[in-house]
Amino acid sequence: MKRSKILIIILCYLIITALFPSCKDIAQTSECHSFDVSEVTVEPSCTEGGEIIRKCSICGEGEKYRTAPSSHILTDWEDNGRGEYVKTCTLCDKEIAREKIYTTYSENLEYERGLREKHFTLVGIGSCTDSVVVIPPEVGGIPVTSIAGTAFQDCKNIDAVIIPSTITEIKYCTFQGSSVKRVFIPDRVTRIESSAFAYCRELSELILPNSLKFLGGSIFANTQKLSEVIIPPSLKHLPSDTFTKSSIESVSLPEGIEFIGESALMDCFELKKVYLPNTLTEIGIRAFKNCSSLEEIYLPDSLTKIETEAFAGCTALTDVLLPEDITYLGPNCFSECISLSTVNIPKGMSSLQKGVFSNCRALKKVYFNSNLEMIQSDTFFGIDLADVEIFIPESNKNFYLIGSSLIGRSHGTILIGAADGSIPSDKRITRIGPAAFRDRLDLEHIVIPKNITYISGGAFYGCEHLISITYEGTVAEWEEIYLGKEWYDGSRVKSVKCADGEVEIRN
Repeated sequence: MKRSKILIIILCYLIITALFPSCKDIAQTSECHSFDVSEVTVEPSCTEGGEIIRKCSICGEGEKYRTAPSSHILTDWEDNGRGEYVKTCTLCDKEIAREKIYTTYSENLEYERGLREKHFTLVGIGSCTDSVVVIPPEVGGIPVTSIAGTAFQDCKNIDAVIIPSTITEIKYCTFQGSSVKRVFIPDRVTRIESSAFAYCRELSELILPNSLKFLGGSIFANTQKLSEVIIPPSLKHLPSDTFTKSSIESVSLPEGIEFIGESALMDCFELKKVYLPNTLTEIGIRAFKNCSSLEEIYLPDSLTKIETEAFAGCTALTDVLLPEDITYLGPNCFSECISLSTVNIPKGMSSLQKGVFSNCRALKKVYFNSNLEMIQSDTFFGIDLADVEIFIPESNKNFYLIGSSLIGRSHGTILIGAADGSIPSDKRITRIGPAAFRDRLDLEHIVIPKNITYISGGAFYGCEHLISITYEGTVAEWEEIYLGKEWYDGSRVKSVKCADGEVEIRN
């Protein structure tokens, strides 16, 4: 009786594991993880980060991800009745900024007015020597409505600039390279043009107005003391080079932002926290390149495109869960992410571009999808696949592994060669793909089996220590092999040893 119960328990276990396999088993027999179910377990606030679990729709296994705090949503400047303007967050009621209300204005500033214009434009510091420049709302009864480009450029004796509510535009390079530490911008400014605050190395206090409709590129590039900026919800995209080479530590983008521009946060070495909204669809070229302090980032489900080198050189980044609806990862978008350990290829992707995960030397797990059709030979350049678990679902008929060689079924092409340089003697394999063994500095000897009929250009490019190649067939058979341009360039090989003789290499 006892034996019968044990048999029944074992039988039930076998049935359950057959019906509900884990994705570790599934990876070899059916499907890999498909993290396409998101569940918010802790909503982020403007003061505290949140938590999201992405679950695999096949096995139910989940991955937890922390999100940075969401963006403060600010009121307009309000008079507190004590001679000050204040801005508070509409979500948490926290006071974010305050500024003194000035009633005495700076003199001897320089203005211009067109013949038919009914307003003044501030064009320069003139002979004004104030460290706190308070721009008047009008001069002789005529309103001052804009600040010209370069008006305060390279001015080294100003600490603050107070802009009146009559101003609606700040032109290009207005404060570039100046010593200004803080700027008060009223809630009537709708346009701030490119490089307005670039190279302001002392700038530490600035609130962008809710009225802002246009923000030019390189606005805060090369600022050194600005640690946080609140982006207003009136903007739809973060412009190119917005914070390039700045000291920004935290960025929270509001709901409504759809696009992060080229190099927007490139070389922001102090950046640690980023909150991306659920409206974001595209991350531009080099957007976060070399953000070496960024350890984690949650990519929202709305994201469909990550451009070239977007996260290249983010050396502290450990885990990235790519949303399932992403359809494009640009070349080298995660290259040199030397701490990245796990990667999932979203189901929306059918191809992987050049160098997407190149030199991600800590990579331990890669989950392919069923739809993946094309992989560039140097997608995983610089990685020893012997140290990586690659999960390829059975339903993917385009790739398979032999040892640590990744093979494309089309033409039987070695896409990524084994770290030790071994080439499988398998009749299904007929080609060595471009860059399959590129820059393998530890390779000294290669044996090419008879089943190889095609060696692509650049296959052994840059193998500087490669001194000999042996071909297992005859000289006549070697001469029938297609040899692509520069297939061995950079190596020290002069000839190929065949079974019945030696052939001098020539392209």
